[in-house]
Amino acid sequence: MTAVEEARSGCDHGCVLVAGNLVRLPDSDRWNVEVRLTCQGCGEPFRFRGLPVGLNLDGAAVSVDGLEARLAVHPAGEEPLPLGDHPAGFAFRPIELEERP
Repeated sequence: MTAVEEARSGCDHGCVLVAGNLVRLPDSDRWNVEVRLTCQGCGEPFRFRGLPVGLNLDGAAVSVDGLEARLAVHPAGEEPLPLGDHPAGFAFRPIELEERP
């Protein structure tokens, strides 16, 4: 067992660092918050669950590795402009691969 694995095995993850980044997307007048969580005791990152993988300018999504939540936000006193013909984001979906002989 490595030193990192040993430190993580005894950690109760009682103190978590929340790191965020607010991004304004000027072409669509949309805002997005990127959030990451890391245990301060052992350095273990937290994985977000239950969100689709991708980017959703009208909702929530998660990065491919699950370590970053991407949340659509806007100032409380404003309503975001409709996206019109512009896509609201992207998502990944699982596909079944054909078995090769």
